[in-house]
Amino acid sequence: MTKLEQSLFTVQTIVNTDLPEVVNDNLPPHYYEIYKEFKTDYNKWIRVVVERSKETNESRTIKVGISGLSFLQTFEACKSHYRALLGMEKKQLNRLHNVEQEVGEFESLVFIKQDIEQRISELTHKYQRLCELLDTFLTELIYASDVAQIDIIGLDQIVVDEQKLLAIIKRHKKSNNIKSSWTTMSMIREKLEGVQLDWQHVPGEKGYTKRIASKLLDAPKPKEIKVHSTKIDLIFSNRPKRINKSFNMLTGLSDHNLTLIARKLTKRRFTAFVQEGESLIIPRNKQDGFKSAVQNIDWEAVLVGNSLENNSQRLMQKLQSTINDFTCRQRRRKKNNIIPWMNTTVLNLMKRRDMALKIALKSKLSSDRYTFTMLRNKVVKELRTSKANYFLNIIEKAGGNTKNIWNQLRKLMGQNVNNTNSIAINANGTLLSNPAEVAVALNHHFIDSVADIIKCFPPTHIMPCQSRHTEPAFNLETITDSDVQRVIGSLRSSKAIDVIGMNTVMLKELSASLVYPITQTVNLSIAQETFPDVWKLAAVSPIFKGGDQQSVSNYRPISILPAVSKVAEKLVAEQIINHLNTSSYFLHPNQFGFCTNHSTETANCYFIEKIKLMLDKGGVVGAVFLDLKKAFDTINHGILLGKLSTFNFSSGTINWIQSYLTNRSQFVRIKNHQSDTNSLAAGVPRGSILGPLLFSLYVNDLPTVCPNSNTIMYADDTVIFMHGSSAARVDDQLTNSMQHITDWLKQNCLQLNVSKTVCMFFSKTKIHCPEPDVIVDGERLRVVSDFKYLRVVIDNNLTFKEHIKKVSKCIKFNLANFRHVRSCMSTTAALMYMHSMILSHITYCLTTWSQASSTALKPLFSLYKKTIKKLDKKSNDYHHCHILLKYKLLHLENLIKYAHLCLMYKIIHGLAPPVLNQFIKVASTSTRSAARGDCVVQFRKSAFSQSAFSIRAAHEWNSIPTDIRNLSNYASFKSFLKKWLISGQGCQH
Repeated sequence: MTKLEQSLFTVQTIVNTDLPEVVNDNLPPHYYEIYKEFKTDYNKWIRVVVERSKETNESRTIKVGISGLSFLQTFEACKSHYRALLGMEKKQLNRLHNVEQEVGEFESLVFIKQDIEQRISELTHKYQRLCELLDTFLTELIYASDVAQIDIIGLDQIVVDEQKLLAIIKRHKKSNNIKSSWTTMSMIREKLEGVQLDWQHVPGEKGYTKRIASKLLDAPKPKEIKVHSTKIDLIFSNRPKRINKSFNMLTGLSDHNLTLIARKLTKRRFTAFVQEGESLIIPRNKQDGFKSAVQNIDWEAVLVGNSLENNSQRLMQKLQSTINDFTCRQRRRKKNNIIPWMNTTVLNLMKRRDMALKIALKSKLSSDRYTFTMLRNKVVKELRTSKANYFLNIIEKAGGNTKNIWNQLRKLMGQNVNNTNSIAINANGTLLSNPAEVAVALNHHFIDSVADIIKCFPPTHIMPCQSRHTEPAFNLETITDSDVQRVIGSLRSSKAIDVIGMNTVMLKELSASLVYPITQTVNLSIAQETFPDVWKLAAVSPIFKGGDQQSVSNYRPISILPAVSKVAEKLVAEQIINHLNTSSYFLHPNQFGFCTNHSTETANCYFIEKIKLMLDKGGVVGAVFLDLKKAFDTINHGILLGKLSTFNFSSGTINWIQSYLTNRSQFVRIKNHQSDTNSLAAGVPRGSILGPLLFSLYVNDLPTVCPNSNTIMYADDTVIFMHGSSAARVDDQLTNSMQHITDWLKQNCLQLNVSKTVCMFFSKTKIHCPEPDVIVDGERLRVVSDFKYLRVVIDNNLTFKEHIKKVSKCIKFNLANFRHVRSCMSTTAALMYMHSMILSHITYCLTTWSQASSTALKPLFSLYKKTIKKLDKKSNDYHHCHILLKYKLLHLENLIKYAHLCLMYKIIHGLAPPVLNQFIKVASTSTRSAARGDCVVQFRKSAFSQSAFSIRAAHEWNSIPTDIRNLSNYASFKSFLKKWLISGQGCQH
């Protein structure tokens, strides 16, 4: 075998056998295709080389395939890939050494180290073998070309005089510069600059090699070759002639650049979404001018004379004209092209980072790479800070309001927030979608539905407003500027626009300028016993209740009253509540709505305590949960005014309330379309401040018609319950009581919704008898096993399993969202989110449903721990007790105990409804327990009754230190109690 044949045989062995064994599957699929094509062409070409080496022509041209260069590029990239893998494995090994120094050596760490060291050894061997093969490959090729005087190096598609090429190769051989294939080929290509390309002699069937290879050569060098790669960056089109351009975009350190095409379109496919209708806003650049304009109003010139109607109308007109001067009607485009926390600082840093990456990839200098790394890290830091500040801002603005927080999070997660901007209803068989038509139809429905109910009641007349009491009657007192300032600050912030374009947020911002005119107008209203007509117009917003969205009956009217009028309402409501609390003419003790120290928690606590106390005697407790049709809308003004005299209201106060109720009107507003204005003949406005209080006064005498039963009222949520020895006896008693109640409702122009009124029978054991029947007006009430009363799901065995399921489901959902946004939140924002969106569901009426068994409560314990761990960004297997100590949080057991003791403190110190005092008794005899202020633990027969709040809370109260119990301030008590509970928390593992 000649030297030429030996060299060619060596090269052929490397190409066909050695190199594939070394690289294994480290080549991407498209490079494998090039390798196969090159190997086929090369094996055919070797035979041609051997034959041509025997010819004697002194001058020949050489035909070279481009796939040879791509082949060498591929294996050079494999060398880079091996170097990267070695670097990563060595870094991992160094980290393990550091861990070993800190925590010591353990068995699993030894196995990991051995595995990494073995991989490093294998990679090092493959890398060295690959370098040897590539250098041998190039050396033998150059030697063969020298002997045969034929170029067989696949440099380019060139036709060149062999003498010129061999001279270049010989110079490189003398300088021993053939160790690096990439360097050798780059230097040869530099020498061949300006050589003409001959595309006619490129090997490959039908130019396939030319097309594939040319695309690969024009593309940038891959940033990273992975072990497993696939062709996923593909664009398919059945209209290639409509493709204007195709190109790649650098996207960072990803394995794939962004593949883009520009396509011709015959028409505009996507139009920018424009919100329908016009938005009334005061631009930011005009807000300072608007505030200055309101401050500069001369109110003494506006409020002239003693005419209440004229002054109030001029007040509203002046405010409306000022608002209109600075309000712009704009058609705002919905912008979804940028995330809300992005700012110019982050955007500029991103541009600098991307430019630095391009420079680093082009120059391959470590200094440029370092510049890119620094900018990339800075972008990440700024982006995290911006996100954290954004979430903190929206949570602080929400002020703990879960609805506002949830609406903001739904927007961020791309979920639609239900609103009234798109309502379609079915009116008399016609589907209406036009906002103006929908507004008219809904307004007619709201008015007519109330009128249809009122027609069923006998006519009534306004009763004389004369007090029958000897005590001084209750009169409304004039108010001061400080009262108005305080009330404005206490109003709930709302952005709902009233009839003049104002809301409570704007009212708070302008409070200093509006205190004087509001004070003067309210005092004039009290003096003249009249409520201004201009404050009686309401803009109604329809709120979807549930069910069929096209049904008009599934929308509830919420009145948006003038923001200024709410100040007058709250000032009067405070005086009425103070009168009821300080006089003998108070509300019924079982009326828990809108009274001082009363709440849904105290109502539910009283309800469950009474049931457990009754069941401790045996027997069955039956309850009927009443549902009234449009209770607030059908209140008869004459009956209400007559009842006010029983609370010792003066004639002047009753006249003012009569003026407040009568001559009211409303219109429905959807987007910027509104219906005609219609008058209201009855009811109190929904969304008002005085309305719920007046309703409580209206139904205050309901319990008197059924003295043999127990009644709990919270506004229009009423439950009637009683105890009996058997279910049959209880349903007879309930049927008799419901007959009296329905008669009372008819006399007071209220209608019972029998289809939604349900009954429930409580028992410690299963009721072994036919299902009880409670009959109302000839209809049988539906018997249920559980019912949601005041947002607590109560079941007939008082296990509270269904309520715990409901709370768990809500917490799971909010916890999933918490996981989604926690990385974007600061610790402060995360704590606010956790308390508002998760713990608020746990602590709501906790004194009621915490009476469930430990088995039923177990899911909540697990979810509570997961929430705590997510707060601190820890995994689920982390020890949660350390996190509780870090953030000074309570275990769930102590959280329940904390809720019990807070309510106990209120009951003992007179800060809770008096009806709860019957369940809690403080030791009064001259014993050590009385000196300590202990509570008497009442005797209960069954374990079922011993789980009641009064029993558990009494034991817990007696266990806390005396100095904490004797604190006179409730806020101080809560603070010291929490510290004491945290100090006693031990590790639960």
